[in-house]
Parts: sequence; C-alpha cells; structure tokens
Amino acid sequence: MLHLCCFYFFCFNAAAQHVWRDTTIKVSEADFFQTEQEKKDMAQYITELMPLLKVEERADAVYGEIIPLAQKEMDELSKEVWDTLIPAMVRETAPAFQQFYAEMYPKEFTSKEMGEILAFYKTDTGKKLLGKQEEMFFGLMSFKQSWGQGALNFLVDKGNKALEQHMLKKPEDCKFFHDGSFEMKQENGSQISWTRKDTIQTEQDSLNRRTTYIINWQNECKYTLTVKESELPALKPYIGAKMEVQLSETDVKNKTYKFRSFIPAANYHSRGEVRKKD
Repeated sequence: MLHLCCFYFFCFNAAAQHVWRDTTIKVSEADFFQTEQEKKDMAQYITELMPLLKVEERADAVYGEIIPLAQKEMDELSKEVWDTLIPAMVRETAPAFQQFYAEMYPKEFTSKEMGEILAFYKTDTGKKLLGKQEEMFFGLMSFKQSWGQGALNFLVDKGNKALEQHMLKKPEDCKFFHDGSFEMKQENGSQISWTRKDTIQTEQDSLNRRTTYIINWQNECKYTLTVKESELPALKPYIGAKMEVQLSETDVKNKTYKFRSFIPAANYHSRGEVRKKD
C-alpha cells in the first residue's frame, strides 16, 4: 500500500507541475486598471510573484493531504483508476488556486504598488519575510484568540461582580426566592420543576427524572448547587460538580426571577427565568 501511495503521489506531482507550467495567469477583468498597460504589468508582476509566494508548494501540500483521504475512503479503486483520477483532479482544480492570487492582489494594490512589493520580495529581507509570513500569521491568530479570551474573561468577571453588587441593593427580594416550589421552561421547550428547602434542592424534569442538589447560599442573591445524585444520564458524570448561580433580576410581585449560571467543570454558561409556584 505504501508503494502505491508513493506512486500515486508521483503521478499527482507530475500532473501538477504540468498544469502549473501551462496555466496562464489572468488578472481580474474588473475596473481596477486605468490603462491596458497597467493590466499587462499586473499580470507580469503576479506571474513573477507566484514562485516567491510558493503557490505551487501550498497547493501541493493540500493535494498531499487530500489524496490519502480519498484513497482511504475509496480503497476499492484500482491503480489504473487512480492513475486517471489524480491527474484529472489536478487539471480541474489547480488553475483556480493560482487564479485566486491573480484576482486577490489587484483588489488591494495598484500595478505600481505591486511592482514595489515584488521588488521588495526579491530582496533577501523580502524572501525572509515571505518564509516567515505563514508562521507569523498562525502565531498572531493564536495570540489573538488567547488575548481575546482574556479580555472576555475580564469583562465577564467584572460584570458578574457588578451584577452581584447591584442585586445586593435589595437583598430581601432575593431572599423571597430562597425556599419554595419553582418551575422553568428550558431552551428546548421542556419544563422542569423543583422544590428548595434549607440546603436541599430536588429537581424533576418532564420525564419525572429526579436530580438532587446541595445548595449553598454565598449571599442573599448568589448560590452554588452541587450535584448529589441524578437520574439524568447527562448529569451522572458531574456528580459532585458545582454550578454557580447568580440571580440577575427579581420580580417579587409576579414571583419570577432571572439568573445566570456557570458550570466550571463543563465550561458551560446558561441563563433563564424562573417562576415561583407557591
């Protein structure tokens, strides 16, 4: 099988080189150019830019990932079939990869700017930048993700603390909901109900499956629920796990309150509205 994979890869590589060599770069027909000469210059610049950007290598890397996946998915096909399919795939798809670059640059740069970019990329410094661009891009993306998550965590943490302080301005309203019978409609439309007394909350879903929590009020408007036991399969892995709950809005007159909750063990946030039945 390894021998066949190597042979197929050789066939694909030979076919790809043929297509790259014979493909003519066509710049976009959109009104990016004031003169025909500018258009010709752009086409020439992009043609020279392709090897510097290693467009062929980038496409070849994708093909190198796709071919083994296709072979695994359709391992019943004979060598003769693959000998035909692989070159056909390259002929059909490779020009579009080049054409993407041919259309991308005229949208962002004039032919004069492209000439300057090309001249820079031909220098040692430009070649070094090109060689590092992809690594730098993925490094930036990774940093942006972690940096953005840190910023989000800051806002959520400070926002929750501000919400907690706001709710504590009327602690008596929160205390109204410490004990009693409650019900809530979940996001999927199903109904759950529970009773809460002292340190125990007993919950029941629409299928009469029960879950028992230990409740610990940290202040009048904030508490934790610890899963003690449950008949719900989805909750069984979280026996002993805690859910942090913050009352975010209370309406004693209509016997309702809104809440925000977080389960650290599952990294799961939720919110909802609860009605007190008694």
